[in-house]
Amino acid sequence: MYINFVLIIKDRIMYMKKQDIDQLIITFLEHSISEEDVERLFMWVNEQEENKQYLLSYQKANLVTDFWKQSRYNGDLAYQQFLKRQKNTQKKVFVHHLRSFMKYAAVLFFCVFIGFYFYHYLGTSVHKAEEFIVCVPNSKHSFFYLSDSTEVWLNSGSEFKYTSDYGTKNREVYLKGEAYFCVRKNQQLPFIVKTDSVSVRVYGTKFSIRNYSDMEIVKVALQEGKIALNLESEKDQLFVQPEEEIVYRKGQSGYSKKYIDIHKVADWRRGILRFDMEPLSDIIQTLRRQYNVEIQMESTTYNQKVFYGSFSVNQSITEILDIVSSSLDLQYVYRDNVYSIYSKK
Repeated sequence: MYINFVLIIKDRIMYMKKQDIDQLIITFLEHSISEEDVERLFMWVNEQEENKQYLLSYQKANLVTDFWKQSRYNGDLAYQQFLKRQKNTQKKVFVHHLRSFMKYAAVLFFCVFIGFYFYHYLGTSVHKAEEFIVCVPNSKHSFFYLSDSTEVWLNSGSEFKYTSDYGTKNREVYLKGEAYFCVRKNQQLPFIVKTDSVSVRVYGTKFSIRNYSDMEIVKVALQEGKIALNLESEKDQLFVQPEEEIVYRKGQSGYSKKYIDIHKVADWRRGILRFDMEPLSDIIQTLRRQYNVEIQMESTTYNQKVFYGSFSVNQSITEILDIVSSSLDLQYVYRDNVYSIYSKK
């Protein structure tokens, strides 16, 4: 059955016109493409080299940025923009706001598409490394591959940067927020994650790192492999083993290490909010990002209260605040679109 399906698609590809291909690409970017059309587009890309290059022209036209910025997508307008800008438009910074958990086929194609772009674009003459930025809005998650097939998951409110040198001269990336990586091995080019207070050096592994600028605690958890950690307060490298999590409080010397369940690493990818003796201030920031709401505390003395527990993102913000506040002997009120937390009197 599947073989017949593929043969039918191949037969249709032979008769596809240029405008048909353009429309397929546009509907894919619009997230209105059917599974059958995803398969057609994927097979067309792999048919010959010039098809891959044609896809790159979309990337160089930088239309993707416009697509993510528009709340309501206009297919006709996008097609006209493509025809107009395809010839000579190229941006220095490429920002793509990836939407939460696309269809499997669409994600697969997008990852392959990005891989084609970097493989071919880096092979051309580049005088200065360009910077690429991935920004994830609140209440969203993103997943994509880098050019070396390294998997990247970004949590809500995160920013991820890398350059066009990635995979050739270096494998350095920059993170603000929270991410999970499945890094492909390359002994010659170690994978390095840099943040404002910690850097991680790896060769091939699975790990997570959380370092938001508005949170006190930095966490690095290793699921598989081995990593070397550089903390701003420590002179020597810290080597982390599987099933270990390093917890570091910004602006202070020292760190703590504990053993973890590797199956719970980066649970947010599966829609779980897990708080393991987290200070209330960091919990509030997590809830703000996840639910895109405003939460205030009456006093900063509540910041150091800690909470242990887990929730599903399918639970409402009020349900979570009910549990957290009652556990910490606090209460809250919702007024003028703001959740205000205060002590019980």
